[in-house]
Amino acid sequence: MIDTVRTTAIHILNRLDQSKKTLDHLLEEAFEADASLNPRDRRFLFALVFGVVRWRELLDWMISRFSKTPISRMDDGVANLLRLAAFQIVKMDRVPAAAAVTTAVEISKTLVKPHVTKFINGVLRSLSREFTTLSLPDVDNDPVVGLGVTRSFPRWLVSRWISRWGLKETTQLLDAMNQTPPLTLRVNSLKTDAHRLTRMLEEKGALVLPGNHAPGAIQVNRMRGSITDIGGFSQGYFQVQDEAAQLISHLLSPGPGEFVLDACSGLGGKTGHLAELMENRGTLVAADVDGEKLLRLVSEMKRIGVSIITPMKADWTTATPPACEDRFDRVLVDAPCSGLGVIRRNPDIKWNRKPSDLKSFSKRQQLLLGRLSQWVSPGGVLVYAVCSMEPEETDEVLRWFLDQHPEFMVENIPENFSPPVRPFVDEKGCFRTFPHRHHMDGFFAARMVRGKYECG
Repeated sequence: MIDTVRTTAIHILNRLDQSKKTLDHLLEEAFEADASLNPRDRRFLFALVFGVVRWRELLDWMISRFSKTPISRMDDGVANLLRLAAFQIVKMDRVPAAAAVTTAVEISKTLVKPHVTKFINGVLRSLSREFTTLSLPDVDNDPVVGLGVTRSFPRWLVSRWISRWGLKETTQLLDAMNQTPPLTLRVNSLKTDAHRLTRMLEEKGALVLPGNHAPGAIQVNRMRGSITDIGGFSQGYFQVQDEAAQLISHLLSPGPGEFVLDACSGLGGKTGHLAELMENRGTLVAADVDGEKLLRLVSEMKRIGVSIITPMKADWTTATPPACEDRFDRVLVDAPCSGLGVIRRNPDIKWNRKPSDLKSFSKRQQLLLGRLSQWVSPGGVLVYAVCSMEPEETDEVLRWFLDQHPEFMVENIPENFSPPVRPFVDEKGCFRTFPHRHHMDGFFAARMVRGKYECG
């Protein structure tokens, strides 16, 4: 009998190589397509595909030691079958090497010709016997190649981070990004509190810890089942959200009764938090260019009990700004970006980005920020945020914007910031978080205030 979980994993990995869909999206589709996968199977599938993607460079390097055919010349299905088995052999102690090899060979019989099955069998048996004897590239001799292979990161990214932070800190960052992050929830104070939700989860067998930085955060470990199976989900007691993302809403710090715009709302993670901080009073416009995302956002807001949302499909590159008196008290521009700060949660990002992408994102961010600044009322607050640590998307965009829009000033007075945010704001007024320093995703943000008499 063919192993369903591993066969599904191969299918997902192949589609990841051949489509533009994210790993999260492909997993979600797989779970919807096969209701027979029980919670244990789902956890194993998740571990397999994320593990293969996270460690792809190291796996490819090891496979190449035992294959005369370069992995770049292999069919996607063959390459991913080798990677899947190699990951189990090298990184999963609970899977016997012989079982990983045998299962891969059996799956290959349904996918490729017999001579290819023989090739797969030979490579994997050699790898399983000898991988512990391999001498990995020496980090001291060649840091870029050494870290690229041993920490499984693209060399261009390793090189740029070493240039910026040095070898020691870059190694710490790569190690942090290779850790499986905790499941972090934001307690929905509109419906419950941390104590009540913690008790509910602990009764289900979970180990619950308070967040490290954000006041509404808890970390959940040893939780069985999917997110929707967690106690309190259907009641809207929480949203899944990293602490860094939670702090962005505190940086905007909207209050009850205000007129607020979440300009790039996506699926509504920050939208729900903004409504919570507004105590579900006022008007919160949740805008996105993707109508399907807005439909899902509306459903999500209903689940968590938010009633102040006005969904708005908007292309900010063409939208006409309103009259001065109709502009927003606060605007959040959580701009599309490279996502290089959230690699620990989305390891496929590191293989889908190239250096030129940073300039492309930067130009789009400048356009969005410039256009959306026209929607901020005099004396209003504008927050620019990205889940990236790269200068092209962070400091350079901010510098460009301030040069082009002197009516805005970066807020840099510590007393004006919400207490949870203050430790992460530097003397320039820039908010920064790093996975290796703060055990959160990598974010950048800046809070800007428009002149009280400026309305151009």
